Amino acid sequence: MKKAKTAVSIIWFSFVSLLSPLWIGCIYMYITGHGKGYGYDMGADADIAVFLGVILLLLWLLAILPVTVSLCKKCCSRKKTFLLLPLLAFAGFFAIGVFIMGWNEFIKLFGYGYVRRFPLKTEMSREVILRLPRRYSFPVFCLVSFLCAEA
Repeated sequence: MKKAKTAVSIIWFSFVSLLSPLWIGCIYMYITGHGKGYGYDMGADADIAVFLGVILLLLWLLAILPVTVSLCKKCCSRKKTFLLLPLLAFAGFFAIGVFIMGWNEFIKLFGYGYVRRFPLKTEMSREVILRLPRRYSFPVFCLVSFLCAEA
């Protein structure tokens, strides 16, 4: 029975760790009031989105913390140096989840990765693609427009 419980714990831990990049990104979007995405103005619904973000955060902590603590205790009882093994496994599964999801899609959950194109004043028509947080896009647009403007 103990082996079955440990096997189920490891499978659950792996599953939640793989889904954590998406889950944490969604939590961040909801807590910051961007539950529908960064292109929408949620208005009065932003309060509800923040509340849902807190609920999602509590659910994520409830899903990952008990299993992580129990696996850390099991690894520590075998050998003291194995205490950090579940935490390293979490980091590894998290990285695999980001890899499966794609870095650009992962970083878009946090408001980064918006593509802005600015024509340069050169003989050949080229574009500069800036991947910046949304809050910096207008000042950078003004700066690049000033620098690239024709004299």
